Amino acid sequence: MPSPKLQISYVSIADLKPYFRNQRLHTEDQVERIADSIREFGFVMPILLDQNNEIIAGHGRFQASEKLGLTEVPCLYAGHLTDDQVKAYRLADNRLQDLSYFDKQRVAQELTDLLDTGFDIFLTGFDDFDDLKLDEDDEELVVDERILPRMERIMDEHHDYLVFMFNNKFDWVRVCEEFKVGRVNASIMPDKTKIGVGRVLNGEKLLELLTEKNHSE
Repeated sequence: MPSPKLQISYVSIADLKPYFRNQRLHTEDQVERIADSIREFGFVMPILLDQNNEIIAGHGRFQASEKLGLTEVPCLYAGHLTDDQVKAYRLADNRLQDLSYFDKQRVAQELTDLLDTGFDIFLTGFDDFDDLKLDEDDEELVVDERILPRMERIMDEHHDYLVFMFNNKFDWVRVCEEFKVGRVNASIMPDKTKIGVGRVLNGEKLLELLTEKNHSE
C-alpha cells in the first residue's frame, strides 16, 4: 500500500496540543539545544499531528518553538493513521532511533571538518565528546577545540564584561584550561535555570583563581 502524500501546513502554536502521556521527556538543556538548532538551520523537521492537532511526534520542537516565541510552525497531519497506529508510532518514533549507534571515527572526522571551517560544532549536540567515548586513535582526529565550551549568545546587560580576543586557538585553549572555563549558569532570569555551556566566567571566580595562582608562585 503506497504511503499517503503528506503536505506541510503552518499551524498556530496556540492550537497545538501536547500528548498527555508523551513518553520522551525533554530537559531544559535539551530544549535550549533544539532552539539553537532551529535558529541555525531553520524549522526543517515539521511536527507530526493527528486530526485534532494533538502532537504525535515533535514535542521537543514544540517546546523549543515556545521558547523562541514562534507564533506558528510547520506541521504534518497524519490523518491516515488509526488510533492504535498513532500510539504505536509515538513509541516507535522515540525508540527506534535509540537502537542505532554512532560510528565514532566518522563522527570525529565530520567534527574535524566543521572545526576547520570555524563552524559552531556544539550545534551538532556533541558538546564534550564524552558520549562518543573516543579511544586514543579517534581523539587524534579531533583538534584541541574539543575542550572548548559553546559561546554564550547574549551577554546580560546587567553585568560588566571583559572580552579577550586571541589570534590563535592554542592561546584560547590555554586560557580555558588555566581558568577552568566550562559549564556555567550565567542567567539571572528565574525561568531559565540553566544556560548550558558558555564562555562566560564569573568575575568572583576569576579573581579567586588569580589569587590561588599568585599564592602558588
